[in-house]
Amino acid sequence: MTITDTTSFTADWEQWHIDREAAAAAKHGLASVTGTHWLTSEPASFPGTPGSWRAEDGVAVGQITGAEHVQLSPGDEIEVDGLLIRVQSGPRGIAVRTFDPAAPARTRLRGIDAYPPSPQWVRAGHFTRYETPVATTITHADGSVTEEEVVGQVTFALGDHTVSLGAFERPDGSLQITFADATSGQQTADFRFLSLDAPGTSGAVTVDLNRTYLPPSTFTDHYLCPLPPEGNIVEEPIAAGEKRPILRD
Repeated sequence: MTITDTTSFTADWEQWHIDREAAAAAKHGLASVTGTHWLTSEPASFPGTPGSWRAEDGVAVGQITGAEHVQLSPGDEIEVDGLLIRVQSGPRGIAVRTFDPAAPARTRLRGIDAYPPSPQWVRAGHFTRYETPVATTITHADGSVTEEEVVGQVTFALGDHTVSLGAFERPDGSLQITFADATSGQQTADFRFLSLDAPGTSGAVTVDLNRTYLPPSTFTDHYLCPLPPEGNIVEEPIAAGEKRPILRD
């Protein structure tokens, strides 16, 4: 890698890091979530969430003081008195998630600590797709347990070892990996995420460990992030990517 290439590599990573910090600290960003509330057919009110809410035919129906009933599908959102309410679907049905700019997790957030980027943490990898996705029991950050499909294995060299990690597939074909390593719970969060572009027909993937990032549940307890599946524990330290949130005293 030439000096020019190294400069570009570092600049690209620094912009990625700036964007990550901005997404976490935004008015209705990652750190502003104060609750994720699963709905039933009976109207219910939740602390810090305006109105009362219930689930009906796959949508969230809300009665907000001074407003008509609102019906929101998963992905829809509404802003009420500075709070953002977003509807999502999940293993338990329909939920409303509340974003509050005054959330302590947001007001205390100063940034995201990370290792300096280095080309040595960019590895050539290979994705081997299973003939049939493997249903895998996954525990989530909130303690819930679901069955999720691991679609294949991403393999790459790390030191003198070969690492193989199970991957989930997003709708656009890109891959997501949840893993822990020898830094987890010490220098870094208990587990971290890594996203990879959709593999080509050959299965080739670029594994840029500098882009390892913190799960949303690292910023606040009100997320449902999946913990690493069995087999996604790396014995070696991966001293790359994001470490932990930086908080004000």
